[in-house]
Amino acid sequence: MIKVTSPFMQKEIITLLEKNEDPSYTYIKKQGIQLHFDTTSLNETQAADYAKQLLKKQAFAKGIALSVTAD
Repeated sequence: MIKVTSPFMQKEIITLLEKNEDPSYTYIKKQGIQLHFDTTSLNETQAADYAKQLLKKQAFAKGIALSVTAD
């Protein structure tokens, strides 16, 4: 499971990650400011790093505090 922690732009984060195909991310639930995703990647740490790279490239993610971790 991948956790994205961000108090802002949560709908945009969900949309972006669910559009990705390799690895794919499936939104599971929201818990506070954490968004939980399942991934098809065998290595969740790499999937979390890749998700963070994807998010940091987006204009909406510039200047917002977020973290992405594997659980």
